[in-house]
Amino acid sequence: MGMFTKILYGAAILGLMISFVKDREKTKLVLKKAWRSLENILPSILAILLLIGFILTFLDAQAISKLLGTDSGAFGMIIAAAIGCPSPVEHHLRRPGPPDGMISTPCPLLKSKA
Repeated sequence: MGMFTKILYGAAILGLMISFVKDREKTKLVLKKAWRSLENILPSILAILLLIGFILTFLDAQAISKLLGTDSGAFGMIIAAAIGCPSPVEHHLRRPGPPDGMISTPCPLLKSKA
């Protein structure tokens, strides 16, 4: 674990302790809501990890590079867009209704080559 990660964990723990001291009930309520959100999004994350595991089982790095690499052209962009854009995780994140643009699904078609 790197130093930056340790600093972030420390800041999160410190913030949680300050919040708990300031308003115990509100902090407990927020932690329960966060846990429910994790429970709702976990099946999608596990499905994505399972899909990635299957893909990596049947395709080696060279095959993936051939399908999605710089030499794949428009066909590779279409495959990447079909796999990357319609993410089931976005549905769970958008459920409470954040404004458009707050949460975006990574879309390989919009990446710049710079």
